[in-house]
Amino acid sequence: MKASRIGVLVVILSIYALILSYGQPAKPESSTFPPGGRGESVERQGDKSLTLGQQGERMEREKAAAGKSGSPLPMPLRRVILYTNGTAYLERELEVTGAGYAELTVQATEVDDLLKSLVIYDPGKETAPTVTYATKEPLEKLLKSFSVDLTETPDVTTLLLQVRGEPVEIFAQDRFSGILFGIEYRPVPSAVRIPPKGEVDSSSSEIATEPFVTLYTDRGLQSIPLRKIKSLRFLNPYLDMEISTALQYLAENRNTDRKRILIRYGGASPRTLRLGYIVESPVWKTAFRLVLGEGQKHLLQGWAVVENPTDEDWNGIRLDLVSGRPISFFMNLYEPIYNPRPRIPYAVEKQAVPPVSSAGVTPGASAPSDTPQAALKSAPPVSASPQVKRSRIDTMAEALTDKSLAAAAEESLASSETTPEVEEFLSPEKIGGGPGPQAEAATVGQFIRYTIQEPVFLPRRQAALLSILNASLEGERFSIYNESVNRKYPLSGFWLKNTSGLPLMGGPITVFEGGQYAGDSRIDTVSAGDRRLVSYAVDLEREVLFLDKTEPETITRVKIQKGTLYVSKMIRKERTYTLVNRGADARNLLIEHPVSAGFQLVEPKTYEERTERVYRFRVTLPPRQSSGTEFRVIEEKPLESTVALTTLQMEGIQFYLSQRAISRKVQEALTKVVALKNDLSEATRARQELEGRITQITREQERIRSNMGVLDRTSTLYQRYLKTLNDQEDTLADLQKALLEARNSENAKRKAVESFLSSLEAE
Repeated sequence: MKASRIGVLVVILSIYALILSYGQPAKPESSTFPPGGRGESVERQGDKSLTLGQQGERMEREKAAAGKSGSPLPMPLRRVILYTNGTAYLERELEVTGAGYAELTVQATEVDDLLKSLVIYDPGKETAPTVTYATKEPLEKLLKSFSVDLTETPDVTTLLLQVRGEPVEIFAQDRFSGILFGIEYRPVPSAVRIPPKGEVDSSSSEIATEPFVTLYTDRGLQSIPLRKIKSLRFLNPYLDMEISTALQYLAENRNTDRKRILIRYGGASPRTLRLGYIVESPVWKTAFRLVLGEGQKHLLQGWAVVENPTDEDWNGIRLDLVSGRPISFFMNLYEPIYNPRPRIPYAVEKQAVPPVSSAGVTPGASAPSDTPQAALKSAPPVSASPQVKRSRIDTMAEALTDKSLAAAAEESLASSETTPEVEEFLSPEKIGGGPGPQAEAATVGQFIRYTIQEPVFLPRRQAALLSILNASLEGERFSIYNESVNRKYPLSGFWLKNTSGLPLMGGPITVFEGGQYAGDSRIDTVSAGDRRLVSYAVDLEREVLFLDKTEPETITRVKIQKGTLYVSKMIRKERTYTLVNRGADARNLLIEHPVSAGFQLVEPKTYEERTERVYRFRVTLPPRQSSGTEFRVIEEKPLESTVALTTLQMEGIQFYLSQRAISRKVQEALTKVVALKNDLSEATRARQELEGRITQITREQERIRSNMGVLDRTSTLYQRYLKTLNDQEDTLADLQKALLEARNSENAKRKAVESFLSSLEAE
């Protein structure tokens, strides 16, 4: 019983020692790697032809260089420019000396924008900076690219089985060096169960296995129990680097939403390394407060709503707010894109097939049933190669893809333009050494830029309200009437004049008057020196009524040119406003009268202002009115029409003759036209009468001839019909002669009308 307890104690101590050996950290000198990440690892994969000694020398040089340059330095955020098109320009600075690495971490969704817009300014200029980053590949695929597969979280035995044949160094009770031969499992006695006191132990010892690591050394094969191994080091520096880099990628991809960007810079002198790029960002917004004072001086405050949607605190950054909509788009630059190519089979000459000879026949013998042609027909068909079948690829899709990519590239180049976000250090003056201009608020091209003078501190995922304007402005109070807003009452308003010298962005305005809240309004962009109407409440002390009157079309002028009648008409609209002021003070009322398409303003002759949709008329109302003030607006719309006199009927000519607006010359000309058309009408009527008589006689003759066909030629009726036909023929001859004269007369009168109209001018 005592021996059993001692055995159990030995097993427990062995397991505890094994656990402690697994918990010991790896030695840092065996896993040192430069901060280049996978880019450096891929570079080393091309050097597998080097011997272990050469690879070790190279690794030592790289470790020395990494130790000199130090760990990658984070690039602090120094400047942010927000745009109203949903983008932001981020600028970072880092004081560096000599060569080394800098890093920044961005959201995975921001990598495409960074690759599209990243600019780097290094005053050193000894060597151009390079940027490295992990490609957008699944982590499993990324880990499988290394010589050691860590995708399935392998245990120590699985890892060692993957690197069989590699030189290793093991520290257990002794130091062992050799080539990893393999892993074997040997049976060992399992723990002996200790029965309770008074119980007889009838169980037998169970058999268990334990892993042993086998090395091929200069003394032959040596096996070490895995539980006794305190540390294991790979002597192949390339393999050691592969495992270290794979573990680094596992750590970096723990957060799939964040991506690490490395910037490698050269040079030797101390300098400031700067870079900038575009990312997606919330639109910054403006809001104003208008405090109405006495007289013409009033206070306007402008505030900007700014949000920090990033995972980085803004600590003392320079902030610029730019209004405008530069063209911006997304392009997939982060994800690897492969262009499919056709698969062409390798050309192989057809193998010669030995012919099969048929049996010969002698003269007089029967021919055999199998002929050479039949033998060929019975041969198995030759199937096409699978590679040939797969090579039938339609390359038209490739051509279209290439054309579409080329068109997209041309469009992106055509739509690109220099925008204010990189104006600061991308300007020729800055790159050449001269400082760039700065202003508190300015117009840059088509953009308005506000520069926050004080450093901005804004924690991540927080928003702030920043003051961008606090200026005294000029303006005048008004009551503004617009029937489409309120048919009965005008609105209390203010005509704001931007005398601040700065452009104002559009946004909401909260109005305060008399020390209290008065209402809300909105404005669009207001340039310096321009003015805008701000309406913020319903004015119940003023009332407006109106009455519309529209006259039908009236002919104002008629003239004739080369047989064409030109008629000028006019449509007239009149609206009378009745304005009532029940307040104790006189009031300026601004009437917004709608602009009608095609109509011209006749009365009043002038207006205060005109927009695309309304006229604005100023009317001063005396206090405490009972009857009201009338204000009339008259508009006219001219119309022009043309009528050809050759096709105009007599009723139409008589209509124009009855108009009072025609002149005496036009009246005389139309009277002459009426006379000529009457003569032509008479000639036409005479010709039509002759044609009618001829048609009547012709039909009568057809009837008579039909009856004569059934009569006896010697009968009295037949002779009577014959005499009638003879008389009608004489009449037809006279009518045909008269018809010819009537047609000639009609044509002559028609030509007379046409000749008269072609040269007719009257006004």
